[in-house]
Amino acid sequence: TGVGEVEPYDLIVDASNTLFFSVFDRGTNRGGYLGRVTSAGLSLFLERIEPSATGAVSRPVALSLDSISISDVYVAGITSAAYAGFTNAGGEDIFVLKYTAAGTHSWTQQFGGNGDDESFGIAAVSDAVYVAGESSSNPNLVGDPSHGVSDAFLAQLDLKTGTLLGIDQ
Repeated sequence: TGVGEVEPYDLIVDASNTLFFSVFDRGTNRGGYLGRVTSAGLSLFLERIEPSATGAVSRPVALSLDSISISDVYVAGITSAAYAGFTNAGGEDIFVLKYTAAGTHSWTQQFGGNGDDESFGIAAVSDAVYVAGESSSNPNLVGDPSHGVSDAFLAQLDLKTGTLLGIDQ
């Protein structure tokens, strides 16, 4: 990518031995990227993971495969802007993206509170996607007073649509 520091975040391998990886480039092409290496060894960046806002930066921090098909890829990360159809709630928000194994974008979800919210892990199971992280928002993501500097959370999203089904905090 660009000149400067490139930070790798996560990688996974699907049933066809295709490796998916996420990186954040702090160089001239600053931003988050999702990449793919096939069993033939071909490296291809699927997409720069950025909202449309000028100067916005997103970091893809965690990846997961659908546990049923072992082919769809789910990306969780943080953004300081808003993806199409969403509004940034303040500070950094969480985003979740779904891609097919071929690299086609399926859906986007973004959520957060008035502070900085971060995702650290993601898992896709038979009917849901779970995202774990922390929130410094007050009130917290479920509308209650914060329990400290930051509160842990677990969010559940619909596997097929990305609809946010609930948050425990």
